[in-house]
Amino acid sequence: MSTNDSMPFECSTNPDTVFPVLDLFLYFITFSYLSVGLLLHGAILRMIFYSQRKVFKENSFFQIYAMDSIMSILLILDDILFNRLFLFVSPLCSLVAPFFYTPSILLKLIYLILHYTRFSKSIAQILMVLNRMSCVLTPANYDPLWRRITPIARVLVAFLPFGGIWNLIISHVYGQSIRGGFAINYKRAVQWAALSLFQSIYISTALFFTVICTSVTVYKLYFLPDRIKTAEKALCVTSFFISITFLFVAATQMMLSLLILLLFLFPSEVISCDITATLTSQSYYPVYAVFTFHDGRRSPVLYLPYSGSSQSTRITGSFCNSRPTRLDAYRTYPGYGAWPYASSQAFLEGYGVVNYSVLSDGVFMGAKVGVICAAGDCGRG
Repeated sequence: MSTNDSMPFECSTNPDTVFPVLDLFLYFITFSYLSVGLLLHGAILRMIFYSQRKVFKENSFFQIYAMDSIMSILLILDDILFNRLFLFVSPLCSLVAPFFYTPSILLKLIYLILHYTRFSKSIAQILMVLNRMSCVLTPANYDPLWRRITPIARVLVAFLPFGGIWNLIISHVYGQSIRGGFAINYKRAVQWAALSLFQSIYISTALFFTVICTSVTVYKLYFLPDRIKTAEKALCVTSFFISITFLFVAATQMMLSLLILLLFLFPSEVISCDITATLTSQSYYPVYAVFTFHDGRRSPVLYLPYSGSSQSTRITGSFCNSRPTRLDAYRTYPGYGAWPYASSQAFLEGYGVVNYSVLSDGVFMGAKVGVICAAGDCGRG
């Protein structure tokens, strides 16, 4: 693995922005309510597949709901065992961060599971409301119809999510420092194929089906209450409340996805930066430093011929920190084929001045490289 693939990040210990006790409390609250959901989904799956298997094995609605519960369990485990754990429990950040400076299969797998399950739940929601609507529209044909559709439904829930995460599969996933912890982000291999774009498509489609199918189901239940069995009627009522909660969650997720999409389409209108980056050499050797931005563009090369020399460059544009910017240091001029002896994620955000110190050498990721640090908050690897 080359140093060019490395994306080091530093876990902040700034007392003005990091509150370990508060963060631990937030994680405890999050862990508590997510654990309740985990236990409830586990109890539902135990009932469907074990204790009441004879009752539910032929029920198409519960077969689809079981897949939705499996996705919910994966999503909850992903959150409480990794995403929120390392975001809120700041003392863990400095311990595990070095394992994720270079591309990690574990990091990508966790991020893939997070988004795969979200897309799967949208597909499952569509199938559940279609199931309930067909129950009230054609009660006589409902059972044989869904006996044929259920195997297809399982395939759709399992494979359609790949239509939303294909670009994530081929993209570079990296850790990014947030307050005292870190979170996962990615650098798109295909620029237009943003996760937020596909999330908007999947969620809006699920919202459309949920509103239409639930409206038809409620209408039929109200005006034709005797057409379906009592048990099926209870399922329709249950599905109605599931749809209400989905509408609430989906609406908030869609608003966030649309905001991210607008930021991507019109970045200069929404968020921008104007930063003067000043680099000071603490190296015994001449250093060439350059910023590499998310789209492959590079800043002018900054030459630091001796220890104590400084150079500055002005960086303006959009998404300076929400997309990865890398600061590389070279022993020779960074022409074609040159490899940096040091790389670090550069934290560029808002307006003002950012100061970097370029050090001489240090042991980092098992190789002899330099260490670059920002704003005085730095240390050797």
